[in-house]
Amino acid sequence: MITPSLELEPIPGGIGGPRNGVLAMKSLITILIASLLGVSAVAMAEDGGDRVVAQMDAARQEAMHHYAQVEQTHAHAQSVASSQDQAAHRVERTN
Repeated sequence: MITPSLELEPIPGGIGGPRNGVLAMKSLITILIASLLGVSAVAMAEDGGDRVVAQMDAARQEAMHHYAQVEQTHAHAQSVASSQDQAAHRVERTN
């Protein structure tokens, strides 16, 4: 009965033999695939962050525009109320 050996024995014909070359190639392919997946994940994460920053900037600009309109309306309302209050004090009495 032949028992399988876990050690790779060099076979004449190259450094480390052809079996070691296959193992090295499989390891290289595995490392290459893992690094490509990692790079693509980083690229997607960077793109998502840029979009979030752009959305936050657009929302901030819209909020500031709305705030400016509200302040302008509030200032106008105060000036109208102030002028009406002054006009009420100027009423001449005819008694």
